Amino acid sequence: DDLRSSKPSFSVQVVSGHTGAGVSKYYNGTAPKNRVLESDVTVSIAGVAELRKINSENNMTTIGSNVTLKSLIALLSSSKSEVHRAAARHIGLVANTQVRAAGTWAGNLCMAAKYSDFPSDVYLTLTALNATVAIRTLQGQVLANVPVQVFCRDPEMQRNCSVLLSASFGESPFGG
Repeated sequence: DDLRSSKPSFSVQVVSGHTGAGVSKYYNGTAPKNRVLESDVTVSIAGVAELRKINSENNMTTIGSNVTLKSLIALLSSSKSEVHRAAARHIGLVANTQVRAAGTWAGNLCMAAKYSDFPSDVYLTLTALNATVAIRTLQGQVLANVPVQVFCRDPEMQRNCSVLLSASFGESPFGG
């Protein structure tokens, strides 16, 4: 935030698995060459253990933004809900084994937010689960219970987002 205040046009990209670097070139117009840097500074939050936490209580599950696709698949696969197990199977179709092991659900969702034509199965799955996200704004405020669709499709939300913190979803919205 100090850097942004000293240089208003200063851009920071927050990453965890950073697997989007391999596909963003197809959406930012730089393919087939290497993509150009899209920010002045890239900050990795991969080491922030708090963002790797998974909490389940009162029929709600909250996953931190550093939870990998592989870990999310394991979580949903272990659910009693057939809808959650189907969601796990669908997320299992995302990318490949290596990307699912390193890439996070939040990174995939941020790609969907940034590039409206990015085909995000994570966006579809979290939307089907009626998931909401919590974000930290540029002003330092935490906004909770933001529907996934609002996070991904509202330009004002994108301009105001500093960090995607977590997602929450409950028991199957479809029963079972």
